[in-house]
This record gives sequence, structure tokens and C-alpha cells, in this order.
Amino acid sequence: MRIKIGDACEFINGGSWTESDYRDNGLPVLKVSNFNTSGFTINDISYLNYELGNKYEKNKLELNDIIIATVGSHPSLVNSAAGRTIRVNSNVVNYYLNQNAICLRVKEYEIIDQIYLYYLTETTAFRNFIQQRGKGAANQMRIPISGIKDFSWDFPPLETQNKIASILSGYDDLIENNLKRIKILEEMAQQTYEEWFVRMRFPGHQSATINSATGLPEGWDKVKLGDFINFKKGKKLEETFEEKLPETEKVLLLDSLESGKFNYTKIGNHSLVKRGDILMLMDGARSSYVFLADNGVIGSTMAKVETKNLPSSLLFYYFQKNLEWLQINNTGAAIPHANPNFIKKIDFKMPNKELLDNWELFIQPIWKNLWNLKDQNQRLREARDILLPRLMMGMVEV
Repeated sequence: MRIKIGDACEFINGGSWTESDYRDNGLPVLKVSNFNTSGFTINDISYLNYELGNKYEKNKLELNDIIIATVGSHPSLVNSAAGRTIRVNSNVVNYYLNQNAICLRVKEYEIIDQIYLYYLTETTAFRNFIQQRGKGAANQMRIPISGIKDFSWDFPPLETQNKIASILSGYDDLIENNLKRIKILEEMAQQTYEEWFVRMRFPGHQSATINSATGLPEGWDKVKLGDFINFKKGKKLEETFEEKLPETEKVLLLDSLESGKFNYTKIGNHSLVKRGDILMLMDGARSSYVFLADNGVIGSTMAKVETKNLPSSLLFYYFQKNLEWLQINNTGAAIPHANPNFIKKIDFKMPNKELLDNWELFIQPIWKNLWNLKDQNQRLREARDILLPRLMMGMVEV
């Protein structure tokens, strides 16, 4: 049965709020900047005044709602934002949807399955249709709601929709479970770092002797970070590809590092990084954020933080713990930039070799598990993405 999306769904615009409506705590707001190609980033959430809850009840998100970004970067750019779709999961249920996005909900569940509809919005056919109706400048576009409502599709019987949704959801459920396990491991690592190196309750701290000159345990030293690190900035990317081709590597951008969905580019003269390297975002609103690299190449907004005689794992968690301090010292006004000169002048408490060795013995098995889970998710995404168009086009019998 061919059905037009505009006839089958309820369209709910994101809310528009002023700065005076926001609070340090309150009703969580989901912005376009908080979601990427395959997940949510909820480390930097804004909050509305609790008193506005009833007034904006229509903007509260429900499980399996479909969100479409209607404003963002042009489709010609890598990881275009405009036209991106995402499904509300348990992490963001009851969040309030902000402007520049719309929420889709099926009106007649006996005709269309909500989750099947989500996977339909993930197809190239849907994405191309709505993006072609977008208007705007070369690097910014807006997709009118009418351009989404006009999309029509030959929907199979509801039973078939349910089966397709169940198959594809199976992959996404496994991915989400792995993401929860990853989060637990990351929190364990960060908490242990803070216990050992911030609160100074490292193994053997009870019997440690404090050096009166440095105020640190014996064997520790105060050093300048610049004596142990160096920044190697990435280069502007050349042509990128959605699939891996011979002599290409993953492109490590902010969006892809958070979502796990990568494009590829020819190695050429690009800056290569390897799994476990520290990457710092050098430009933009989130400058000074650090990430763990996978094997690939970095663009001009990223830099590899090279270390010598200092475990990169220790530096990674140090940067994470001190992110706010690093960002306060960013340079630039309209566009913030990370400040390598400031970072190199930081006085760093260097632990003794025995403790550094113990830290590595603790952290490396955790990192190994993290990478195993990330690799599993990469394979699951690839398998799902291959299967999705075939199921939606009826090429695979269910």
C-alpha cells in the first residue's frame, strides 16, 4: 500500500526557548548538536525551568520517536547534519526536543510499524528525497516539513513490517547493550584514575613517604607537560568515500569518533594515527576534548598528542579530568581553539615508575575489552547497514 508520510504521521516541531528559560538543572533538552549518525551525545545537556514542563508537554520525547534534523550542514559535506534521523532510546526518553528538528510518530499503528518507519528514514531513498528539497547556502541548509511530508512509500503488510523491524532492531539492541558495557568500563577507568592520582589513594599510599621539598610522595616529581608531549595537527581531508577501498583508511572526525560510523580517504599525505593514540579536538565549540584514536587519519581540526616517557593512558584521563580548565584557557573569540602552548606549560605530577607500571597493568585489560566491544559494534553496524536496504526493498524474504 503506497502511503504518504504526511498522511500517516504526526509531526511535532522542536521547541524554541530563550536563554532566560534555561537553568543549571531542570528538564533535559535534546538539541541537534546532541545526536550524531548513530547515537546520542549527552555529556553537554541544557536544562529548562521545571515550571515550563506543562506548557511544552508536546515536546517531550517518547520511546521510539523518530527525530529528523531539519537544519544543518549541506549534504555535500562529510557527515551532513541536515536530514539525519535517529530513534529515541531509553537514554533520552522524556527529554524535550529543541528547535531545528522534528519528531515523527505514527498515527495508525495498525497500518504502519513505528520502528519500521524509523528504518525507512534511514534509507538512501528517504534521505535523498528530503535533502533534495532543502534550501540554503553551500554549508547550511533547511529542510521544509512539507518536503518530508511529501515522501511516499509502498508499505508491505504490517506483519512484514514487524518482522523487518525485529530483524534490524536485533542488531541495534546488541549495539546498545555493548555501549552500556563500554560506558561502565570507561567510568571504572576514570574513577580509578581519580582515586589514584587525584585523591592520591594509590596502592601503597598508606606507607608512602612525602618529600618535604616537593610535597609529593618519594619518587614523584613535578614536571612540565611540554617535556613529555607534542602536538601533531592533522591536515585538510581530500576526497572521502562511504565504503573502504584499496589504500584507504578511516577518517577520524568528531562525529565519527562518537558514533563509530566512519568514512574513508586515501592515505596520501594525511596524518596517520594508530589505535590508542590520544586525539585532541583543536577547533570549534568543543575544543580541548580528547578521544582515543582507532587506526586511521585525522583531519585539520584534530591533533595527535604524542607522548614520551609518559603512558598515553594516564595523560588521556588527566585531560578528561581537567577538561574545564583546558577550555577556560582556549584561545579565540568567535571560534575557540585548543591552546597547546598553555598545555605544555602545565605543572604535572609525575608518579614513580612502580606506580606507572601498576597503572598500565590495571588499564590495559580494560582498554582491550573496550576495543573488543567497539570492534563488535563496528561489525554489527556494517552487517545491519548491508541488510537494511535489501530488507526495505524486498530483496530478502522475511
